[in-house]
Amino acid sequence: MKRLFMVLFLVVSLSLFYSCNKSESSKTKEKTQTEQVTKTKEETQTEQVAKTKEETQTERVPKTKEENVVEKSEPHEWYGFQEGLKIAEQEQKHIIIDFYADWCKWCKVMDEKTFSLPFVEKYLFAHFVPIRVNTESKETVTFKGQTFSLGQLSGAFGVTGLPSLAFLTPEQEMVTLIPGYIEKDKFMIILEFISKECYKKQIPFDTFQEHDDCK
Repeated sequence: MKRLFMVLFLVVSLSLFYSCNKSESSKTKEKTQTEQVTKTKEETQTEQVAKTKEETQTERVPKTKEENVVEKSEPHEWYGFQEGLKIAEQEQKHIIIDFYADWCKWCKVMDEKTFSLPFVEKYLFAHFVPIRVNTESKETVTFKGQTFSLGQLSGAFGVTGLPSLAFLTPEQEMVTLIPGYIEKDKFMIILEFISKECYKKQIPFDTFQEHDDCK
């Protein structure tokens, strides 16, 4: 009887030992899996943050470069009177003459807020030959077989105040003279009206301004 009891005790002890080891092994395995999942999740989040940061920096670089290019781009040089007439004849472009003076406040404002804007300047030099005339200069020029000082030339064009813009055909015929400051949006409409030769079709400017069409 005593021997049987000892055998039973041994069997129970072994069973308990095996169960404990199995439980500890399961806990260890679960702990390892949990640590791996946590570590994988943290690594994924870290990679996503790094990737997002890298993409953001990549997106910003080209924009900054473009802004620098725009800031450093040099404006086009307007032509002198005689040179401009020759180029207009060769390229068959309309002519715009900016009559100005150094003391003229609104001439400077128009230069800063209208002429120097990139989209205005691009259209202006693509479709016109821009000429600048300083009305206080003593320089002499020839126009239509006559010689004028630049001050006299402004009088010949009917300029009575500054700034004033004269628009001519490629054949140097007057289209119109517009006195005073012109803001950028209206100036662009005027340029389109002249370059599309709507004046030849006798389309009123107000009609073109409303419909943007010469037909």
